[in-house]
Amino acid sequence: MLVALESSDTVVIVAFLLTLVVIFVALAQVMRTTFWRAVGAWCATLIPAFVLYRPRRWDLIVFRFPEDPTTVYVKRLVGMPGETITIRNGAVFANGTQPAPPVDAGPLHYLAKMENWHGRNSLWGSADRPAALASDEYFVLGDFSAASNDSRLWEVGAPGHPSYAVPTDHIVGVVTHIYWPPSRWRAFR
Repeated sequence: MLVALESSDTVVIVAFLLTLVVIFVALAQVMRTTFWRAVGAWCATLIPAFVLYRPRRWDLIVFRFPEDPTTVYVKRLVGMPGETITIRNGAVFANGTQPAPPVDAGPLHYLAKMENWHGRNSLWGSADRPAALASDEYFVLGDFSAASNDSRLWEVGAPGHPSYAVPTDHIVGVVTHIYWPPSRWRAFR
């Protein structure tokens, strides 16, 4: 059964639908902006650290950047509390032992030197500048070593911590899934 609408009813319905469209577009924009600021280029499902998952070596973690805690980063966790981290021949060493990276991470090759990076050639974690972590500190690296702003390069740390360290209280969560784009869907835990 069809009901005939008067022109004033049609105007009200159209105005209502346009209002809904404007609200949905505004919400989508806010959510998209907030989401991308929160996790950068990663589309990930996050589980708060220390609630369900404690961070482990080789996990991808979300953390507040020590120099500017309003900025959130996603990096690979390679150094655990109490360890001394060095990078040699593209591999990570913890207390002189080379932990095996997970097979599904692909080939990981980390740089210990970058020519004339801010007036110095050796980075944190290199043989010249090993990174000694306290009981509440972590060392993180980006998988794309030559272009990653990670523990090796930082010059200013969180208060009371060396520049290369991510303090425990800066860790937001452990990445458990990548779900976008669908072609990169993956579960880590």
